[in-house]
Amino acid sequence: MAEQNEYIKEAYECLEKMSADERKRREYEERQKILWDHNSFMKSAKIIGIREGREEGRKEGRKEGRKEGYREALVSIVIKKLQKGMSAEEIADFLEEDVLTIQRIYDIANTYAPEYDIEKIVQKLENTSGMKQK
Repeated sequence: MAEQNEYIKEAYECLEKMSADERKRREYEERQKILWDHNSFMKSAKIIGIREGREEGRKEGRKEGRKEGYREALVSIVIKKLQKGMSAEEIADFLEEDVLTIQRIYDIANTYAPEYDIEKIVQKLENTSGMKQK
């Protein structure tokens, strides 16, 4: 408590000296204004950065969602055509897709017959190849 009183007394004396000297008081106020402006700028920059980061994340999320939807739709169509007895080449021709891509989907889908779990098939495709990139 005694130390705290000493600090308060010292701060009060410093304040009295600065108040007595107009030039020092203005310098102090200018320094305080610069610090306040800097802190205000940094806070604004942080808020802007957070907003931009969120928007970028949303864009990436939407893009990834569309890709995932495309992959799942492609797998689903391949499964339907496979169940109708079409070959991988026929499916690729029908869908106007690369034969190797369709063949990989076809082969993996066959390992999940007769249930054909689309999510598991897509996951296996992503784990075994560059299907994710399309």
